[in-house]
Amino acid sequence: MHQAAHDYYYKDILGLERPQQNSFWRRQMKIATFDTWSSSLHLYETAGFGILPSIYLRVDGAPSEIMYGTTIHELTHSAHHEMSPSAYDNLVWKAYLDPEVWASSTETEKYTGAKRTLESWARAVEITLTNLRYQRLGYSNHQYRANRIEGPNFQRIQLTNADTDNNFYTPVFYDLTDNINQRVFYGNNNLPQDRVSGFTIKQVQDIIKGSQSWGEVKGKLRSQYPNTANLTDELLTNWQ
Repeated sequence: MHQAAHDYYYKDILGLERPQQNSFWRRQMKIATFDTWSSSLHLYETAGFGILPSIYLRVDGAPSEIMYGTTIHELTHSAHHEMSPSAYDNLVWKAYLDPEVWASSTETEKYTGAKRTLESWARAVEITLTNLRYQRLGYSNHQYRANRIEGPNFQRIQLTNADTDNNFYTPVFYDLTDNINQRVFYGNNNLPQDRVSGFTIKQVQDIIKGSQSWGEVKGKLRSQYPNTANLTDELLTNWQ
């Protein structure tokens, strides 16, 4: 976890936004670890008033690769807020805080689109920077969480899975950058159709910046990259 935080703040991270920085006028990023929490989380930016941690990480004996990736994931939420405060706040409101979310047992498009945008972006950076970490250590073909018994390879996550969070924590933004159509590669129609490739993670970040919905992300991809519009539409529609 220390290594992940150090890398995110100080190493080359491919042009990505860095998490919250402390200064005379700004509070310090604080990270806490617990072995009794059910999951890791990044709290809303105003929570804690600079006194309590912003990030809580679950320490559960998982392999170091997964602890590294989880730390990157939660720090990415902070970086998302840094690059796009109002849009991030809007997404968090729609995904987690809006009373409408708690009052209804039905998942609205507004809720699902916002949560999917937030968590899929954090997952894309989680995969990208964790792979980069191990590539720097000499494992040139490293794939994050490949062949792990603790859960699926996040780069090949299925559309049909007992874990409904897979509808939110998708690999879609990472899929824009890789060169594998997982449905064809594995010969499995339960995997997403992914015929798009060639984006850099920085280009994807530029699309995420300022976006306040899943539909807005799709629209920006379509308008800014018209040559791949059909393929990006097809990819994002896997999760609708």
